[in-house]
Formats: sequence, C-alpha cells, structure tokens
Amino acid sequence: MNQRRPVAGKPIPVLGDGKQSRCFCRVGDLVGASLKRVAHPEAVGEVFNIGSTEEITIGRLAQLVERRVKNNPAICQIPYDQAYQGD
Repeated sequence: MNQRRPVAGKPIPVLGDGKQSRCFCRVGDLVGASLKRVAHPEAVGEVFNIGSTEEITIGRLAQLVERRVKNNPAICQIPYDQAYQGD
C-alpha cells in the first residue's frame, strides 16, 4: 500500500468510514514497560497488554490532526477497495 503522511495543505487520508478505533500510547511508555518485562523471568510466556485504555476512532484522530496542521487540510475518506487495489 502507498504510505501517506499528513502534510500541511494536503488531505489527511482516512481508510473506510473512520469508525475503526485504536488505543495509542507513548513510545517511551511502551519501551519502558517492555524492558521491565524482559528483566523478570516469571514474565516469560505471559501476555501483557501494554498500552492505553483511551480508545479513539481513526476519524476523530484525523479531526484532531486536521486542527493542528497548518493550512487546514481536508480529511479524505478512501474506500478500502480503492486503498488496497493492486496489493
């Protein structure tokens, strides 16, 4: 798939309807938690959810980015079949 980044004045691509949601976290928090787990032998083979409990839809995230990027780029919704054609 063609990777796109929001750039001032260019549309922000949102695949599908934008209702899909994700939980994000700071990279530093993820690395710190991962290193703590590696240091404990009892963690081997266990599953840990390292991340945030704050869920946000991709559409809402695009709106937040839109507000912060100069030149007010538009949000451009791209149907999945168009985004992944040829992959």
